[in-house]
Amino acid sequence: MRTDRRKKLAIAGIFLLGMIFGVGVVCLVLFFPGRRPAPDTSRLTATFEGAAQRALRMPEVTDTEVERVIDKPNLDTEVERIKRLAGKLGGTAVQGAGDEAGVDVLAEIPPELTHQFSDAVKDPAKEPVISPQVPNEDAKAFVAVKLKFRESKE
Repeated sequence: MRTDRRKKLAIAGIFLLGMIFGVGVVCLVLFFPGRRPAPDTSRLTATFEGAAQRALRMPEVTDTEVERVIDKPNLDTEVERIKRLAGKLGGTAVQGAGDEAGVDVLAEIPPELTHQFSDAVKDPAKEPVISPQVPNEDAKAFVAVKLKFRESKE
């Protein structure tokens, strides 16, 4: 009878040690997750940001956008040329805030002359042809001119 009791105690002890070892392994896995590398969620983040941008799109402020690459020293003359072009077409232009990449200029001109204005901004040699009819004073179109600085080769 003594051997049966020893066998039962040995089996219970082995079972108890197995349970303690199992609980220890589970605790290590649950409470020390720093050993695993964090999953790459950049694609998921980009997808969510893109969905948010599409869902919450801001209304466009300008009717047309023109981009031109210039040398940084020519900035003032180019802004003055754009202001002169806008004034010649019966509108106005205002220089916005700039940064190291470039400057934005917002022009307000009659909508029927936006194509001529855009062509004249893109090509400095072109001068807009002013129509003899007086444009409608109430209707105005906004044209954003993005002046980007040319990369300097140092």
